[in-house]
Amino acid sequence: MINTQTKTLLVLSLFIIFILKFLIMPLAHSVDDKKALLSMAIENYRSKSMMLRAYKDTKSINATDEMNKNLLLKSVYEKRIPFIAIQVDVLQNILDEAEKEKLTVLNFEFPDVMPDKEISEVPVLVRLKGPHKAVIALLQAIEAGRMALKCKQFEGQNSNQDFLISMLVTAFRVER
Repeated sequence: MINTQTKTLLVLSLFIIFILKFLIMPLAHSVDDKKALLSMAIENYRSKSMMLRAYKDTKSINATDEMNKNLLLKSVYEKRIPFIAIQVDVLQNILDEAEKEKLTVLNFEFPDVMPDKEISEVPVLVRLKGPHKAVIALLQAIEAGRMALKCKQFEGQNSNQDFLISMLVTAFRVER
């Protein structure tokens, strides 16, 4: 027969397991959510700091490097261009490329712009449908485009022969 100390120890260990399972484990999921948010914030910070460094480097360019400065400034939008015009331009470029690749545009959105002192991010959310190769070709065309665009978020789903994608493309506008 089991003595009372062993029973007490068994009850305490079951109580500790119960606490770990029902009180601490749900907190671990919220920690995972916070980690995901932190990684997105870190990625956002890295992209802004990269663009800021590139912009600051253009300030110190001498006369022989004037051409490089012009190339950089041509790849971002100027301050005088309204945010909505930038969003429409980015969307039009994506729509043109999607049409060339025979992708179907399901819908699009213009999320709120994130203004900043140096460089503002101008997002466009586009949902498309089409073959896998066409999606890859579209992403390559976005990368090779004349303006600096960043695909910040990309979600894809297989649907029979087609691929459903949702992507958040961000353009940049210099604020000085």
